[in-house]
Order: sequence, then C-alpha cells, then structure tokens
Amino acid sequence: MHLHVNGILADANCAGHLALLVRLFHESWRRDVWKVLHLTPVSFADLGLQADASDREVWEACQRTHVVLLSA
Repeated sequence: MHLHVNGILADANCAGHLALLVRLFHESWRRDVWKVLHLTPVSFADLGLQADASDREVWEACQRTHVVLLSA
C-alpha cells in the first residue's frame, strides 16, 4: 500500500521545530531521505485556515488534504 502525503504543517507551537527538521533534512547526507518523504512544508494559509483556527479545524484540514500535522 502506498500512502500519498501532500506536505507537512506545523501547529502554532511547533513552527520552530519544523524549521529545524527541514534544515536538518537538507544537509547533504539526509537530502535523499527528504526527497523520498515528499514532505513539503505548508502553511495555515495554504490550507485555507486562519492563524487562530481551532485544533479540530486544523486536524480536519490536514486529514482532508493528506498533510502530516506536527503538533506537541
């Protein structure tokens, strides 16, 4: 079974964590792994969400659009 994922979204309290994760995966020896994962960072705006969207709205948008949610 192949799971298609369209990106990764950091919840408001994890934006710094996602930035660090992306930076680490762009180091030369991890770059191939990042390419295989196809986890393009997306924003709340990309998903049509307001910055103050409820947890439920964020979760539902991620489920609907096949986006991984990074949350604490």
